Amino acid sequence: MITVIGTSTNVLASGISQKLGYGEFGLFQFTPLGVITFLVGLVYLSLVAPLLLPDRKKNVGSIEQDYNLNDYVSELVVAPRSSLIGQTLRSSALQRKFDVDVLEMIRDGAHFPQPLADKVLLAGDILLVRGTREDLLKIRDERGLDILPDVKFGQEEIEAELSTGEEKIAEVLILSNSRLSGSTLKELRFRQRYNATVLAIRRGEEVLRERLGKIPLRFGDVLLLQGPRESFLGLQTSRELLVLEQRDVENLRPEKAWIALSIILGVIVVSALDWLPILVASLIGVVLMVITGCLKPGEVYGAVRWDIIFLLAGLIPLGIAMDNSGTTRWLADQLLALGGDLSGFWILLFFYLATSILTEILSNNAAVVLMIPIAVEVAKSLSLNPIAFMFAVTFAASNSYMTPIGYQTNTMVYGPGGYKFLDFTRVGVPLNLILTILTPLLIIWLYGL
Repeated sequence: MITVIGTSTNVLASGISQKLGYGEFGLFQFTPLGVITFLVGLVYLSLVAPLLLPDRKKNVGSIEQDYNLNDYVSELVVAPRSSLIGQTLRSSALQRKFDVDVLEMIRDGAHFPQPLADKVLLAGDILLVRGTREDLLKIRDERGLDILPDVKFGQEEIEAELSTGEEKIAEVLILSNSRLSGSTLKELRFRQRYNATVLAIRRGEEVLRERLGKIPLRFGDVLLLQGPRESFLGLQTSRELLVLEQRDVENLRPEKAWIALSIILGVIVVSALDWLPILVASLIGVVLMVITGCLKPGEVYGAVRWDIIFLLAGLIPLGIAMDNSGTTRWLADQLLALGGDLSGFWILLFFYLATSILTEILSNNAAVVLMIPIAVEVAKSLSLNPIAFMFAVTFAASNSYMTPIGYQTNTMVYGPGGYKFLDFTRVGVPLNLILTILTPLLIIWLYGL
């Protein structure tokens, strides 16, 4: 919230301001306001937030502890009486009939990783599987497999067992613009697509372990994956998923760093001096990034938030329709009738509060598109400063701290951080209240009313 290009919401609000006849926001036009609110928020999160959040450090440990792997990762041995002898995993339909995944096969001390579908099973083979006790008991009774005792893992941690040789285990986050959201692992044919097996799904504080193939995935879900190391190298370049571990240096281009920084600095300077509009300068910057090799064309395409593009394609016509039909004017009149006797500060505070609540329900971009025209109409009717009202709506739209779904970054840290839903409410509500009172006061002081 320090520059116009800090978030897509600011750029959108600047465009709406121009459409309404007040011109685009300057690159640093609300920087003083942004810096002050940033410092207030920083002090709050540093000193107050730790007192409001419970200490859950004791619950944070290895992957094995976090996901309780002992409860649903087991070893099965193919007994001499087993009906699976001589069959492959594919022909046995073991993984289709039961809610299990075969992660690895061990034969005479040798480890065989995925793919295992066409491996012929022999007596004495050990299968490392993910599955519930109920399914394991069914497999034992129907297919003649013996369950090795849990103490088998006493000699070596399960996490290490799942990461032997060319295999590894890691957490992967579903990103906000991922096309995987809304689909199940079965529909996506996830194992075949990424050559990795999902052991569990962490959704906030909840860990899902059963019927994983039938659970619709959501943005912010953390998938615990096990598979070949090469598969995770491929996942590191995916725009759908984020591997929650140190990225390999080979995927970065450090020799292009100074070129990229120079281009970014150039875009900022050109925009700040009003030599070119922000959108034009930014587009030129993107083209220069590609020409100089800082970015590949495919990376540019993958970075575009198509969900936001289509959202705006629907919302902007809605805003135009509300304006042309008189709906915006009518809503402004109703608000004036309710609070016409209030001072400018309280009306500004009302729009800040209404926008911050709306952005928790819809999205920050939707809140800006719907609220700025109404706020401007009210400001004009009361002979107040429209810029002040636009700034109030713009800042409120990005101050979404009360729920893990209020803003995409909230959701991204929800799962990996092991937070609970009420953690965001406990920390976010006081912060929202502080900014709800402080921001309108600062706007009046800095920009006038």
